[in-house]
Amino acid sequence: MSGQIYALLRGEILAGRYEPGEALPSERRLSEELETSRHGIREALKRLQQAGLVAISQGGATRVRDWRRHGGLELLLEGEVPEALEAPRAAMEMRACIGADAARRCAERASAVLRAQIRARAEQLAAIEDLDARNAHYDVLWDLIVEGADNIAYRLALTTLVERQTIASLKTDAVARELADAGAIRALARAIAYGEADQAHEHARDLLERSNPPARAAGAAPAFGAGVPRAAATSGAGAQRAAATSGADAPGVAATSGGGRRAAAASAADAPGDNPRGR
Repeated sequence: MSGQIYALLRGEILAGRYEPGEALPSERRLSEELETSRHGIREALKRLQQAGLVAISQGGATRVRDWRRHGGLELLLEGEVPEALEAPRAAMEMRACIGADAARRCAERASAVLRAQIRARAEQLAAIEDLDARNAHYDVLWDLIVEGADNIAYRLALTTLVERQTIASLKTDAVARELADAGAIRALARAIAYGEADQAHEHARDLLERSNPPARAAGAAPAFGAGVPRAAATSGAGAQRAAATSGADAPGVAATSGGGRRAAAASAADAPGDNPRGR
């Protein structure tokens, strides 16, 4: 049960229902609303603290932290992420930025053997028409490029956000515009092979940015923070709730009904798990 409670509260915090510095309901109140033991509530709060989402004061209130400054990428990897955060777009933009610079550094640092492997892999890809088959070669090509960049932070960041594919997909249909341009892929491999760092960066950026989802339209509601009515915030637990104010809360805090919280906590148990796939 503590895992379901964690997922519920995590979703509400990420969705902006609680602002940084705001106190969560007490253990006793949460226990009553969710009809569970205070032990389960306490364990869920400890997990929230470990994730950088709350600060627990001994004998005092549990307050929400600014997770954008205290959290890590792992917040995007477990459970549902509120749609307003546009996590898939963020992940693909990060892929494009890191991938382009990895190509530049690969052109500067890769061994002659690795350069030859990259060039050969691009030629093998270009000789195939089927995009699914090309994508298998494209996976290997980018693995070689990141290896040649010799940057462990790039490797781990891409593994975290992209290879596990819990946030953004790299299946053939998602990167079809990249795969369809064999000439651009060959040009990238050629620039790396000849040590042309700036050209490699340009070719890689052009390729990778083709798969970036469009950004939120101007004037659309912000993802988080000031101006987002808490009653309208979307819960990452995947359940719709009606917000109701309660006199037991601090002024301005919108409380969710106990029945809504119980339903949301139960639904969290059905959230999809990770679906790892390599790139």
